[in-house]
Amino acid sequence: MAIIGSKRKDMKFVGVQIPLQTHNYLTLHCLANGMSKAQLIKTLIEEWYAETDRAENVLIQTIIKKVNKEWGIRKKRHPRASFVEFKSLLVNELI
Repeated sequence: MAIIGSKRKDMKFVGVQIPLQTHNYLTLHCLANGMSKAQLIKTLIEEWYAETDRAENVLIQTIIKKVNKEWGIRKKRHPRASFVEFKSLLVNELI
């Protein structure tokens, strides 16, 4: 049983906190146009995704470079830093 989100395995819940003024405007827009906020946000994300020209492998390579850079910085600042601990923090951030 799903408590929040969907029972579907091909879907994930994404939550976001926005300023009250933005929320109120979204509510007005959705009421005026007869749509839910979820429909509006899904549409915007799908349009953005369709326009994005960066391939997944390019995004992954960018993340790998950032991770390597961050590990190097941490290791210099804290020579006794554990890569296993760093990896655990990274996994939690990516999930």
